[in-house]
Amino acid sequence: MAMRNEHFAILQKEVKVAARVVAEDCNRAMVRNMELTITVSGRVTTETEIDELLVSYRLGDWDVHAKGSDLGAVLSEFLRRKGWDEANAPKTLAPPRKKAEIDN
Repeated sequence: MAMRNEHFAILQKEVKVAARVVAEDCNRAMVRNMELTITVSGRVTTETEIDELLVSYRLGDWDVHAKGSDLGAVLSEFLRRKGWDEANAPKTLAPPRKKAEIDN
């Protein structure tokens, strides 16, 4: 049981490090809100090999997300999509300006 707890502690630390890197990159890209989901799935038996488990990542916010099996690629794609959305967002039209009146 002690060996399991050591593995869990290592996993928790590595997840926090990865989340910190993702948060720092999002912060640099001016993304203020994000959610990182890590999913591990696969058939679980006493014979299960580590390569048989599928680890996937989903990174997103309320309107844009990316998912895949490589965290670096998911982060890059999320930031690309987020940047595209912001760069191509509808422009706000300013109210019409009044012409300056000139006294004669």
